[in-house]
Amino acid sequence: MLTILLFGGIGASVFSLVLRIVPALKRFNLEALLDRILDGLISLGSVRGVLAVLGWTALSWFTSTLISYAVLATFFDQPQWNAALLSLSIGSLSLAVPAAPAISDH
Repeated sequence: MLTILLFGGIGASVFSLVLRIVPALKRFNLEALLDRILDGLISLGSVRGVLAVLGWTALSWFTSTLISYAVLATFFDQPQWNAALLSLSIGSLSLAVPAAPAISDH
């Protein structure tokens, strides 16, 4: 019910109207899905939360880039930063796709 709290009566009215117009959407349990999404976004509700998330994300990417550069330096005489960023990006994408959460009816 976090959806109703955040969007008030208007959001709940629109959501229930959409579910009445398209009843096939009820089987996807969109209310629970929307609640989970909004619960995840609640940490971004304050400027301090946003700055903390962005800071830790930037620190993580910076550290990972340095590690990728160090790995390239062990194998090549003159490693390049763009190669480190490319290998990091490809590696991150190859891990992110199989780790995507599945949406189920259970």
